[in-house]
Amino acid sequence: MLAALPSVINERRREMSYRYYLTDGIKAISENTATYLLPGVEEPVKYGLFLTERWLNIIHPGGEKPQEPEKTGDEIAADVIKRAGLKVVST
Repeated sequence: MLAALPSVINERRREMSYRYYLTDGIKAISENTATYLLPGVEEPVKYGLFLTERWLNIIHPGGEKPQEPEKTGDEIAADVIKRAGLKVVST
């Protein structure tokens, strides 16, 4: 089970990156749809509602980015085993 931890972390990272990509795209599409230029007017006109906040800013207020783990997979596994009070038995 612990051997799968690095792949789980990588999959989680890929999933979150994909969510950021999709939500940023949806934000851009909604803003472009709600904004248009009038002939002879240099400033775009905002018409309608659109997404104003990025998903990343919603889940990490203040522009904080998720921290990268500073421990190796083995260190994380050892910490989990210690905190859970588990005893590793090898046969």
